[in-house]
Amino acid sequence: MKTLLVIGRNPEFVAEIRAALPPDVYQVVSHADIGDAEALLLHGVVDVCIFDLEEFPEKTLSRVDALRKLFPDCPVVVYIREADAELEKEAYLRGARHVLRKPVHPQVLNSVLGQLIGTAKGGELPLATGPPPRLPESRPMGIPSVEKQRGLIYLRECARILAVSLSRNEMLKRFLEIIRVLTGINRAAIFLRQPVVGSHRPHGSLDFKFRPVCGFGLPGLEGHQVEVSLASGICRMLYKTGQVLQVGTAPPTLDLDVQREFETLGVDVAVPIFEFDTLLGVLLLGRKITGQPLTEEEVQEIFFAVEHLGHAIRHSWQHDQLVVNHRILADLIRELDVACIVVGRDYRIIQLNKAAKKLLAKQVARVTQVVFDDLPEVIAQRTREVLNTGRAIDGFKFEPADAPETVFQVSILPMPISDSETAALIIGEDLSRVEKIKRLEIEASNWRLIREMAERSVHDIGNALVPLLTHQEMLRSKARDPQFIASLDSALQESLRRITRRLDQLRYLARDELGELASFSVGILLQEAFEEARVHTGAENAQLVVGELHEAEILCDKVALKRAFCELFMNAIQANIANPVVGLSVVARSDEQNRPGLLIEIQDTGPGFTTEEAARAGTAFWTRRAVGMGLGLAVARKIFALHNGRLEIHPAWEKPGGRVSVWLPQSGPRQKRGVA
Repeated sequence: MKTLLVIGRNPEFVAEIRAALPPDVYQVVSHADIGDAEALLLHGVVDVCIFDLEEFPEKTLSRVDALRKLFPDCPVVVYIREADAELEKEAYLRGARHVLRKPVHPQVLNSVLGQLIGTAKGGELPLATGPPPRLPESRPMGIPSVEKQRGLIYLRECARILAVSLSRNEMLKRFLEIIRVLTGINRAAIFLRQPVVGSHRPHGSLDFKFRPVCGFGLPGLEGHQVEVSLASGICRMLYKTGQVLQVGTAPPTLDLDVQREFETLGVDVAVPIFEFDTLLGVLLLGRKITGQPLTEEEVQEIFFAVEHLGHAIRHSWQHDQLVVNHRILADLIRELDVACIVVGRDYRIIQLNKAAKKLLAKQVARVTQVVFDDLPEVIAQRTREVLNTGRAIDGFKFEPADAPETVFQVSILPMPISDSETAALIIGEDLSRVEKIKRLEIEASNWRLIREMAERSVHDIGNALVPLLTHQEMLRSKARDPQFIASLDSALQESLRRITRRLDQLRYLARDELGELASFSVGILLQEAFEEARVHTGAENAQLVVGELHEAEILCDKVALKRAFCELFMNAIQANIANPVVGLSVVARSDEQNRPGLLIEIQDTGPGFTTEEAARAGTAFWTRRAVGMGLGLAVARKIFALHNGRLEIHPAWEKPGGRVSVWLPQSGPRQKRGVA
């Protein structure tokens, strides 16, 4: 099997090459750069090298030239996109054996490879049956001891760069030192563009100025007095051509600005530092200490080395940005009002901010180094559970023992910190201020309720006592007047009825349980409640218009349920006292849980409720009337809730007039005790 090395950045081109060749005859290996395939070339396993000139043709041709000089026995095939006589000529001059045009034609490619490798007719290769051929005996297999010693020294110098790979300036400084030792140049400098602060990628976010980072032998480097620009001169030409600029070589005539910069800086060679297609910087090199210029081979080797340097610079920028992001995040977490603690798999405290010390005991909070055992027991126990199971713990409230007024809402979550390790994140939100505000709001609400209750009670009981006080003043003078006695009796009955009703309402509001339960007919219960409401309101002309009436019995507290419907009927009658006509319908209706029940609707001829009034109706001490305490709907809602039912008040826009509906289960309440 023969090995083909494809150099190019286009994966589709590599796929076309593979598809055009028989897989049992050719093995296709692809790399983006010739430097990545150095090991294959050194071991002599590459039979043909194929270059893709579609992207950066000039740069790729320089690699073809370098390959032919270093490995002259390796044939080269070049692919171009369109017919270009100058490009084909340049490729042949650089050492290419064949120049082919895209797209890839399988027959043409097989024929070319057969000629280059010496295959059988038709482009098919005989299968290897014996051991692989040995290298010619004339090829040197060892390195002389002196060169080997020098290679070990250079290897040591290169290894020193690894120790400072994250320190950009120190890394570039040592890189220049190695070049100086290898080439013996008298001056050199590296100029870099600076990344925009906060940008995580160098592409499209770099300054136009190139400032010196390190160097030797050039004037003005110490105080950063020298800088070059992408707008003109050396850097502009490097960006446009992507080639090394050298005084006295191609291009034959340099721009005046370029020549002036070369003369001012006292250098002869400018090597671009690319990271893909982005120009990151420039390496400026002078002559050797003997006064001789660098050879073409030396410049090429430096160019290939600088390509890897561009990747290292980008990685250092990304590391710097990562450090900045980490510092910002750490400062943000440290200053948060929310307590944050990160516990590792080994129960080691990885992160703990200032607010987290409020979770700890006061004597522990003063300790500089906090350990896992310093956490409160309830938090430590649940943290162990999260680390063992990998599942989050629902939020819970925690009150430190030595700070009873402090309340935290604590959540513990698993937090992956690597592919194989998970930590526990403890988040504690201080609810002390919120809880205090809630208590103050509840207290203020209770005081408002008490004030409302007092005002309503004074007003309502005062209205009930006015007729009694009036008759009391006339009692001595008209004690024997039969008409006065009849008026006094009527006033006593009316005042007693009003006060008794208020007492009943307050008693039902205070109760959280029902009386004796029994089955009663709904129709009879509603009729009795309507008659009682007519008596309470004094509306003898009130009419009950019954529509659909589903006859059924219901398990209930008859006294309480009749009181609730009486309150609804009284509101319906008082809604239009001039024409007190009340509509009633009872239908069988199951609820969302398919429990059989009854839907009872009561409708009046009054103005009805607005949307806002419907939302507030049923609240204790809320009423639209000038008299009364506003407890009727609140009492009814409470009694229906104790029967596992519900009261709904509908706005007037749905239907004319006021309308309320009550749903009650036929089976009655599930338990005797309920909640309001």
